[in-house]
Amino acid sequence: MKSRPTNILPAVPFLLLLFLSPPSPATGAAADASVYQSFLRCLETNTAPEDKISDLVYSPTNRTFNSVLQAYIRNSRLNTSSTPKPSIIITPTKIPHIQAAVLCTKAAGYQLKTRSGGHDYEGLSYMFNFRSIEIDAAAKSGWVQAGATLGELYYRIWQKSNGLDNETNPAVLLSRQPESVNFGKRKSDYVQNPIPKASLEWIWKKMIESGKTGFVFNPYGGAMDEVPATETPFPHRAGNLYKIQYSISWKEAGVEAEKKYLGQIRRIYSYMTPFVSKNPRSAYLNYRDLDIGIVQPASKNSFDEGKVYGGKYFNGNFERLVKVKTAVDPHNFFWNEQSIPVLPSKA
Repeated sequence: MKSRPTNILPAVPFLLLLFLSPPSPATGAAADASVYQSFLRCLETNTAPEDKISDLVYSPTNRTFNSVLQAYIRNSRLNTSSTPKPSIIITPTKIPHIQAAVLCTKAAGYQLKTRSGGHDYEGLSYMFNFRSIEIDAAAKSGWVQAGATLGELYYRIWQKSNGLDNETNPAVLLSRQPESVNFGKRKSDYVQNPIPKASLEWIWKKMIESGKTGFVFNPYGGAMDEVPATETPFPHRAGNLYKIQYSISWKEAGVEAEKKYLGQIRRIYSYMTPFVSKNPRSAYLNYRDLDIGIVQPASKNSFDEGKVYGGKYFNGNFERLVKVKTAVDPHNFFWNEQSIPVLPSKA
């Protein structure tokens, strides 16, 4: 693989959302003026004057606050009246802006979250503009940043390899705007033993009865089996036949509609219990699912809470990740509802 390129962020910003920590209903609608001004002065002190960092900072009193906040939302479940709103939004365009935001957020006592658009189905933390792609066709290797879409990756490979000779215009792969933004929920499973035909027929019957829930099967094996489960944090290697994604999407707004459709996908997930991995019932991190466990902010039981979902996502690699987290972020500043916790003695 090529060495990692050093790039600044693309011109279009992603969002750093700052929440008062701990969140307070009294201050959730607007940042406290004195804290906001102190925070802004800190940013200006830690960035170049020509960057005009104040132009990249939004409080709820700013007329464009809501449009900036909603710009990259891809799941309407994350954009309701009950969704917690940030006290401050920062739209960094350079790496030093991010560094300053981290320093000043910690000093001000805010909780920092990254929000842009992309693949986190629960909207906890996801990238949109970290998307540079470096392709070396001769070496058959490349470096792809986390925010790139598959379409952008295919396009860059096409540029280097002269592929797509079926007269398809490859520029269609670069569109990042969905035709519509629906409500949705995803869950995942791993299958390690063949499901008997009779059981599959029963599953199809239950799927049809339940309503709108769909299945996507991703086969494993081959090169996936060649990498040891302990080589990377992703542990789902040899022994897994395929991954299942359960998906449901709907257009109707409201609590009753959400209850109805979430009930459908959760029933299907329950029906699948006998046929999928056990101890733990593994899950795929890229199909984020808060149903399998969360850790509370400032929880004194964060390790035990995190082990519930961490064991499903990372299997035997979870405790190694906890040790790394404890070493680099002992005070658990980079927290979200399914982040890696720190060791109990450091919490």
